[in-house]
This record gives sequence, C-alpha cells and structure tokens, in this order.
Amino acid sequence: MLQTEVDDLLSKLGSAEKAALRLLIDLPSPTLNQQDRAFFSSHPWTGVILFQKNIEDRKQVQDFIGSLQSINQDRFPNYPLFVSVDEEGGSVSPLEKIMTPSPGNMALAATLDLEGTYQISRLLGSELRSLGFNVNFSPVVDVNSNPKNPIIGIRSFGEDPKKVGSFGSRVIQAYQEEGVMATAKHFPGHGDTSKDSHLDLPVVNRTKEELKQLDLLPFEMSIEAGVSGMMTAHVIYPALDKKPATLSKTILTQLLRKEMNFQGIIFTDSFEMAAIKEHFDLEEAVLGSIEAGADVLLALGNVESQLATFEILKKAIEKKKISEENIIQPLKRILSFRKRLGEFKRKSDWTIERNLVESLHQKSVTVVSGREKLPLSKQAEVLLSLEASKHQSIFQTHFKDCRFVPWPWPSSSIASSKPRWIFLAERRLLDSKVETALKPLTSQVECVVSFGNPYFLSEFPSDVVRVTTYHFNETFVKAVYEVLIQGKKGTGKLPITL
Repeated sequence: MLQTEVDDLLSKLGSAEKAALRLLIDLPSPTLNQQDRAFFSSHPWTGVILFQKNIEDRKQVQDFIGSLQSINQDRFPNYPLFVSVDEEGGSVSPLEKIMTPSPGNMALAATLDLEGTYQISRLLGSELRSLGFNVNFSPVVDVNSNPKNPIIGIRSFGEDPKKVGSFGSRVIQAYQEEGVMATAKHFPGHGDTSKDSHLDLPVVNRTKEELKQLDLLPFEMSIEAGVSGMMTAHVIYPALDKKPATLSKTILTQLLRKEMNFQGIIFTDSFEMAAIKEHFDLEEAVLGSIEAGADVLLALGNVESQLATFEILKKAIEKKKISEENIIQPLKRILSFRKRLGEFKRKSDWTIERNLVESLHQKSVTVVSGREKLPLSKQAEVLLSLEASKHQSIFQTHFKDCRFVPWPWPSSSIASSKPRWIFLAERRLLDSKVETALKPLTSQVECVVSFGNPYFLSEFPSDVVRVTTYHFNETFVKAVYEVLIQGKKGTGKLPITL
C-alpha cells in the first residue's frame, strides 16, 4: 500500500522536486524572516538541520519547526520533513540548555550501565520528539583507537568495538522507540584519524581485516539493532578505495548496502567541511556522492552554496547524468521513511528511574589512580586550564575552600605551600601553551582532574590522584567534589587505555 502510494507520488515529480528531495539544508537564524521563508518555500527540500544559531528556547524551537512543517505540508501532506539535529549529548549538545543534560557517550560507557544508557536515551528521544525533531545524527559509533584523534575522542563510547556497538545499539533502540530516526556515524569509522575532517581530509591506513574487526563491528551491530540512518565519513581508507567514503561506490554501495545489507537512509556529512570543500569541485562532490550511493546530501552553508548544489543535481537529472536506479530507489527510501515518521505512534510506556541523570553522572566518575589517597584536604590551590577557567564560578560554588588560579598561570603560583591540583576541561586537544606549562608541573601536583578528554591524564605519574569525568557540567563538578573531598568511591571504568 505504502509502496504504491510512493510510486504514484514519484510519477508526478519533475527534476526540480527530485533534486530538492535529495537535499537537507540549514537556515541562518532562529526565526523565518521573509527572505528565509521565500528560500525555504522555493523548493521541496527533504529536510533541515538545526544548529545552535537556530535555538533560543523550547517554544521558539517548537514554533520554528512547526512553521517549516506547515510549509512542507502544503506540498507533501503526510510526508513530514526530516527535521534533524546533532544531539549526541555530552560535548556535542546544541540543545543542552533546553534538554535534560546527558553525561556523553564515553561517560556512559564508563558506567558499564547499558540499561541506564537506554533509559536516558529514551528520555532524550522523547524530548527531541516533543520539540519537533524526528532525526538525530547520533549515536557516534566510531571506535576511538587514536589517543590524538582531534575530533572524535569523548564523543565515542571508547576503544573496544564490542562495547561501542553494545552501547550504540541501546541508544539506537531507545531513540527509535520514541519516533526519532537514529543515525550511526561516521561510516566506516572516524576513530583512527589524526586530522579533523572539518579542517582537512583524513586518511586511515588500516588493512581490510583491521577495518572489519575494529571499525566496522559497531556499524554491523547498529544494523542488527535496526538503525534507520547512517552518516558517511569524509575520510579516505586506501585499503578500500582512493576516494573518501562519502564519494566511494565501493564503500557505500558494495560494502554498506550489499555486504552489510543496510536498508535505511544514507546521509552524507556536510559538504561545507574542508575534507570535501577544499579537495573536490562541488559538482564532482555532489554527483560523486549520488553515484556512490548516498540518499540524502547535507547541502549546508549559505543560500548561494545550497542553491548551487540544488542546480547541479537538477541539471544532472534533466541531462540523465545520474542513472535511473540512483534517482528512483533513493527517493522511494526517503519518502517511505518520511511517511513512517509521520505515522509514528509510541508502542510502549516506560518509567524513568528516579534520579537517573544524576546517578549516571556519578557512576561515570573514574578514579584512574591514587584512590588510596582519598579523600583529600578540602583546601588546595587549583590551577585551571584555558577551558576550565571559563567555569571558575561553578568550581568555586562547590570547592569553597580552594584558591583558584585561572589561565594564564602566573609564575608565583608555582611555589605554593598548599597542595596543588590541576583542573582541565578541554574536550579535544590541549592548547599548545597549556601543554607546555603543564610539563614541569606533572610531578609537582597532588591531584589532576580532567572534565573532558581523559587522555591528558597519561601525562601525569600514577602516584598522582587522577580523576576523569569525560565532559564538563555542574553535575560532574558536584560529583567530583564528593569523590575528592567526601570520599565517595567513583566507580567509573576507563573505556580507553592510557
């Protein structure tokens, strides 16, 4: 019945509609002014992604999404737009101010609590749906095997492929039970990169066997869990193809579609990222990703670049530069999923465990070394890194008896009679100046806490009290205070190797 309806709809579409239905766009502000409304109304885009620039408060988000869906309804009744967001939780959370705070993926993995992960993901899924979102570009199921990875890190569940796959699968099930399409990313794996694909084109030099055993396993488990979406990586895997995955038919069609039997929607990552934009002509990228097997292209950026992508695709369809199979089959998938999202009804009720969010934060706090020295004296001099300095007032609220030294650290702070601690809050890599300043201090501190990237702790000896939370928020600050000063255990287990 659905397929017949979709076939009938497709038979009435021209090249402009077919092109727009393959593109997911973004908009510049939190409201639809006359110019933005005209642009959005100009073509039947398949969807939109919201970033922080589009978000003010709950009502504004609901109204904004409602306006977009209303425009779409005039063209495609009963086929709602894909309304998407990168709400990974933890360090990537554009909706953090209007949603329940999540400890983030690596913190969740540190709890070893699969059921708690499912519960909080279901809570987040229900909140997303209530705001109007029906697609989440989450979870990250990249296996973070490279300690120097500049972009994945704590966004990953860790370095163990089975553990990453297990936690990712529970997140997928939870989101989709709440009517939100989950999207596993970044296929076939971004965890071993040493470059950020937003800034450059990374290369992963793994053998096919290594890729299968390490990077692909969580994606296979995601498919078994019924994941509806998959996002490509702008990364080259020479063992598979000389082209990046986003433009590789070998990777997207042969591997993902045929060998791994993925039946859902393949989304590209953004074409505005330097990995694509600075290495490929736009037409080459657009047509290359279509022929590779991508369904939905993230044509983001300013209006001119989005329209340029649209025109390339429209003309290619008109001039039959794209095979019929790569036009019709993706459109059938896209419209079928949009229809199902519009018809979603929750299948089962569920009850949130009382104090779930706080308990997961507490359970993830990980004492890496020096447990025998806890609790510590509540008076100390605390050096705050560049990022940690931005949160000094929050630290002071909980560690009332400490003296805080924000970055940059004066030379006078290096000679203190009080015990010296260091608080770090960097999500990715340390600023080079902070890294240089840390080196002479690594053996002169009593305690170091990373409210972010845990790999920094490897710079400090094992006789130092080393603690990590994998993300910064006030709930984590309170939990660390309880571990350092009040003697609570801190039961988290490192999901990576230091």
